[in-house]
Amino acid sequence: MTDSPDVVIVGGGVVGCATAYFLTRDGYSVTLIERDSVASHASGFAYGGLSPIVGIIEDDPVLPLSEASEAIHAELAKRLPAESGVEYEYRRKTSLALATTPAQVDDLMEAYDWLKQHYKGVVQWHDEASVHALEPRVGPSVSAGLLADRSGEVEPYKFTLALWQAAERAGAVMRNAEVTGVTRAAGNISGVVLGSGEVIEAGAFVLAAGPWMGKATEWLGIDMPISPLKGQILRLKAPGDPLAVSLSWSHNYATTKPDGLLWCGTTEERVGFDETPTPYGRDTIMS
Repeated sequence: MTDSPDVVIVGGGVVGCATAYFLTRDGYSVTLIERDSVASHASGFAYGGLSPIVGIIEDDPVLPLSEASEAIHAELAKRLPAESGVEYEYRRKTSLALATTPAQVDDLMEAYDWLKQHYKGVVQWHDEASVHALEPRVGPSVSAGLLADRSGEVEPYKFTLALWQAAERAGAVMRNAEVTGVTRAAGNISGVVLGSGEVIEAGAFVLAAGPWMGKATEWLGIDMPISPLKGQILRLKAPGDPLAVSLSWSHNYATTKPDGLLWCGTTEERVGFDETPTPYGRDTIMS
């Protein structure tokens, strides 16, 4: 019988693995419980874009968190590959947000007016002609763009794996199991129950199960209206030069990754936990 860990983390996606990484760095003992494998769902198949100021508006409560995340990513890039043995392809890359309708132009201009005061020299406004000069392959419907130098990218599966392998090297333990409930003592959570019936006790618990957190409603007696949102991505072999900037418009994006492929997305589908790529996803993204 081993001693109980300081912290049990439920979920092996990027949030769970990042939590394990930072806790082990601070000297805590950690057990991470994952039903499948590290980054086997959304965390391993996401776009991996880092855009701390794109989409931010004045007084946006997300801004301090976004800026802190940007700083952490820059610091992690200096040490995490060596700590984990995984090169996860972090890089800074300029992004270009595109507008295709008058309403989008107005929204983008409003964002630009605020951003240029707070991030001088970081953002640039481009009219229709200069957008097409910057990237001639954008469609004729594009009428304006906002260029931002404070953006970046990672390879999402490798990044999540790097976080976990560094945590594991620092002493974190993974259990390949499904959590089916919790135990309580004196009104507090004292342990998690595995599918086998085993109970793992700890001093603290982090539930980082993404869309599966909806299942925790019955464990905790707290209504958590969390459900999955499916997003499909195409990875394309495209002729011509790589995109010099990453492009975004509405909920869509396109960027050339270090693997040489053009990554394009995305859909937003309320289809439960279905992860199957579909012709609908392909056709929606390609259109």
